[in-house]
Amino acid sequence: MVQVLHSPAKLGEVKTHHQIERVSLVADAASFSEFLLHKDAPGSAWTDLDKAVEIHEMILDKEFNSLKKLAELPRKSFDIAAKFSETFDLPRPDPAVFRERFSAAMEYAETTIERIRNGANPRKNDPGRFGDFQLFFYLANPEICLLTQEDFSSDITKSPQRNRIVGLDALDTA
Repeated sequence: MVQVLHSPAKLGEVKTHHQIERVSLVADAASFSEFLLHKDAPGSAWTDLDKAVEIHEMILDKEFNSLKKLAELPRKSFDIAAKFSETFDLPRPDPAVFRERFSAAMEYAETTIERIRNGANPRKNDPGRFGDFQLFFYLANPEICLLTQEDFSSDITKSPQRNRIVGLDALDTA
C-alpha cells in the first residue's frame, strides 16, 4: 500500500504493466488498423485509448471546477492543506505536516485559487497550471529540483521549495 505521511493514498487504476502494454500496442503494430484491433482485444486496458484527449479534457474540467468551488469558500475558514488531507482515507495526514511537505504545491494552489477569486479563468487561459501544480508535489523529495523555462516567482514566494524550481537560465555558464 502506498502511503503519504503515514496515511493510505488512493491509487489510480493504471499500473506499470498497463503502461508496458500500451507501449507494446504501438511498437508491435504493423499498421494503424492493426493497432486498433489490438487495443480493442479482450482484456485490453486500452480500449478507450482513442478517447484520450476527451478523457484528459474531462479530468481538466473536473480539477478546475474543484478549484472554482474552493475559490467560493470564505477566505478566513479556508485551508488548502486541510482540504487535501480530507481526501485521504483514515488516518488522515496532519494538515500542517502536509502543508510543510508539499509547500510549493500548496502555495501554487492557493495562488491559483486567489487568481480565480479575482476573475481569472485558468481552465481557459492557463490550463498548464494543473500540470505545473502536479509537478510541484515531487518537490516533497528534497533531492528533486525542477528545471523549467517558466517563471514561478510570483506564484511561489514563501515555500522553501521555491529554491529548487530552477530556471533554464541557471544553466547558462557563459
